[in-house]
Amino acid sequence: MQGVIISFDAGIQEGVIRSESGEEFNFDLTGWRGRGLPDTGVEVSFEAQDGHPARQVFNLPTGQRKAIGTLKVDGHEVSVPWYKKLGF
Repeated sequence: MQGVIISFDAGIQEGVIRSESGEEFNFDLTGWRGRGLPDTGVEVSFEAQDGHPARQVFNLPTGQRKAIGTLKVDGHEVSVPWYKKLGF
């Protein structure tokens, strides 16, 4: 199944995933197989059975992000891609 993490409490190491069909599944850190720590808003794939916590929870692949830096313009810092800071 696929879904998105709608909550995760690092203190108790438990969270909730909402599937594409709208069902909600609890999960805990023992079921997490993704990169880094789980976080709200992360899209995931997972296995689930009724009445049991989700398991084999993995991050879905995401596209590569561009590096962003800041530049002062008229006394304000604005975000700009790194290559524009270097004049490319």
